[in-house]
Amino acid sequence: MYFELIFIERMQIMKAFNAELVLTPKEQDMPGAIKRYNELIKEYPEAWLPKQFENQ
Repeated sequence: MYFELIFIERMQIMKAFNAELVLTPKEQDMPGAIKRYNELIKEYPEAWLPKQFENQ
């Protein structure tokens, strides 16, 4: 999940791995993307959200 401002390069990389991208309105920013992810994960349990801001 990403909002509309995702960099084109990131989109191209994910598509190269056959990812299906779901974009949310840029006005909703990351909270909107996470909200949409939480909706989609119920229907598609294999959905994945890149957690780029969580370091372990």
